[in-house]
Amino acid sequence: TAQLVGRYRWVELQLFELLGEWARTGDEHPEAVAMCAAHSHHHAWHAELFAGRIAAIDGCDPTSSPAHDLAPLVEAARAAVGTHTRLTAVYDELLPALAAEY
Repeated sequence: TAQLVGRYRWVELQLFELLGEWARTGDEHPEAVAMCAAHSHHHAWHAELFAGRIAAIDGCDPTSSPAHDLAPLVEAARAAVGTHTRLTAVYDELLPALAAEY
């Protein structure tokens, strides 16, 4: 259970960082920048909630457990260029996969 929650936390942290970066560097569409900033903080909150639920298990470090099946989608979102491509990578691909994982 701790590893599973650690995986969820890892993805939420990735989304926090990714959307936060886009909010800082995006200037093409102010509405998208504002949305990314708000959603970045929302994902940080999710990560914080998951961190609070991780049980201590001997020999297990669930805080660094990447979600291997979602890692390619995270990397594809990181590599996306342009507002439309970025939003598609996160909102049409990564988040639905994460919702299915939950």
